[in-house]
Amino acid sequence: MKRKTICSLALTLLMLLSCLCAAYADTGSVTYDGDAQSFVFLPGSEDSPTDLFPDFKGVMPGDRLTQTLRLRNDSDHRVRLYLRSLGSESGSEEFLSQMTLTVQAPTSTLFDAPAHETAQLTDWTELGTIAPGGDLELTVTLNVPLTMGNDFQSDIGYLDWQFKVEELPASPDDPMPPQTG
Repeated sequence: MKRKTICSLALTLLMLLSCLCAAYADTGSVTYDGDAQSFVFLPGSEDSPTDLFPDFKGVMPGDRLTQTLRLRNDSDHRVRLYLRSLGSESGSEEFLSQMTLTVQAPTSTLFDAPAHETAQLTDWTELGTIAPGGDLELTVTLNVPLTMGNDFQSDIGYLDWQFKVEELPASPDDPMPPQTG
């Protein structure tokens, strides 16, 4: 009886782990590392070390793909995070102009236009304030029209997005960082 229970628990744990891996497979992340004063982009790909969209590969006409982009603050300060788009990189315009892209913040739509444009992200756009150790999620949806032809079947599109952070002074309302040692 104990053996069946242990096997059953192990199988359940394995299933939960596979679900957890699947949940993180469709998430890109941008993490602000305060110590290095830089951003870390994951997961990256063979196409680009800063690739945030692993699920936007091998798209087919009629696809509607959605992916979460998690923006994290690993610094000891509250930060205000900004995003702007410089549009598609040279050589990607014709391919990306076939598709539309929507970027949703928790309370608003930040971008809704053909994927190659800068649209509402031409200027620095405030995404929000993130506490130390906190995060903010954006939902990015790519729509590929049924009319998209086979001419683009091997193409890769590159968007140039830039992130900027403003460290804010400490506030009495800020959560205390975890104690070490």
